[in-house]
Amino acid sequence: MMLNDDARRSSLSFISTSMIRGTLILLILTTLFTVPAFAQSEVQPEYKGDAADSTEFYRKKYRSKKTWEHIVSLPATIVSFPLVLFFKAQEGIVGYIYDEKLIPRAKELVTSADGQRRLSPKFSNRSGYGAKLTQKGIFNPESALTLTVTGSINSRQRYRIEWEDIRLGGPVYTNVRARYRKLPDESFFGLGPESVRNEKSFFTHEYSTVEGGLNIKASSALSLQGIVRWDQNNIFGSNSESPSTFELYNRSEVPGLQTRVKVIQYHGGLMYDSRNRRGNPNRGYEMKLSGTLFQDTDDGPFNFRKLAADITRYIHFGHNRVLALRVAAETTRPSSDGDQIPFYFLSELGYRDTIRGFDRGRFRDRDLAIGSAEYRIPLWHRMDSFFFVDAGHVANNITEDFSTDLLNFGYGGGIRIWNDDDVKAVLQFAVSKERFRIYFNLN
Repeated sequence: MMLNDDARRSSLSFISTSMIRGTLILLILTTLFTVPAFAQSEVQPEYKGDAADSTEFYRKKYRSKKTWEHIVSLPATIVSFPLVLFFKAQEGIVGYIYDEKLIPRAKELVTSADGQRRLSPKFSNRSGYGAKLTQKGIFNPESALTLTVTGSINSRQRYRIEWEDIRLGGPVYTNVRARYRKLPDESFFGLGPESVRNEKSFFTHEYSTVEGGLNIKASSALSLQGIVRWDQNNIFGSNSESPSTFELYNRSEVPGLQTRVKVIQYHGGLMYDSRNRRGNPNRGYEMKLSGTLFQDTDDGPFNFRKLAADITRYIHFGHNRVLALRVAAETTRPSSDGDQIPFYFLSELGYRDTIRGFDRGRFRDRDLAIGSAEYRIPLWHRMDSFFFVDAGHVANNITEDFSTDLLNFGYGGGIRIWNDDDVKAVLQFAVSKERFRIYFNLN
């Protein structure tokens, strides 16, 4: 039995070896006699010219193929035809853009060589992404006409046109602005410093404003401001988030929970700015004191006043390391006993300029007090890292109800990119006792 198996293996080995040898011999003979014949029968077209004629060269080469070659390559030709058509279309579009110089012409249209006109991207967590077009130097070198358009996938919209620093004569300038913003799915947690996060509801806030004002520049650091502004506010239910604020509250509990609230504002302010540079100051003060009177234009109950103060000091620690210390306070009061304050005009904690790390609109009440410290360390040319701590709280009367037990804190850090005029981009991370948030702003 063993001999039969060995004999069978030897026979199979001999047959396999013979087949391999025969196959190799056949391939060698085929190569020797077939390739020269094809090489002699098919003359390749000579390619002359530069890379721009390569398409014509390959077209001629394709046409020179024999009939059987066309038949064999037909399935691949059919499959690749859409791809070839796509790239030919792209070639035509790119060629047209290049020949007509559309990109340089578009750039010249929105951006001037002297920097007076420029188009820049915009982004914020609240308004979404968009662009800002600025034209400087109309009437006087300081004036700037700006058009801003932003939006997001959840239907947030913001349109803004403003013409600032129009010189009227001497140190007197005027500013004109018009804005429209629609903010779906805004958060509401109730009123007061002890509002509960679990009672979160949502609403849509739509408002339009038109304003004009005067700015008197008393000195290089001190200026006085007066503004008259007309507002129309509409409050709707949430489109996608639930529960809706309308389902949990009524107008007597939350004034302003209705549409077409029209108010006119009379605003006066004093501003002091002794920063040595705007984009990245390392010494000086920035101070704003203001008072605003709100009157209901429809003879309704929404008549109130607001006072605000915001002071920041910049301290240089050497090697461009800067400590920015800020304190701010705000108070809102009805004009008379029967008047009311719409909830969206109350003092608010939670957005980027107050305590970072909380939901926007997390705390609302009549008064507000906050403080923050931010330490900035240079990273690279026009780029800083920073670390901060924010603290503050809202109250019905901040002078009577202020308590360290009610203070809310936010901590974090980030990166800033700036130029001589302003901060251009900020990425920051913040954490509070309730959540972690990421903020990104592109100016």
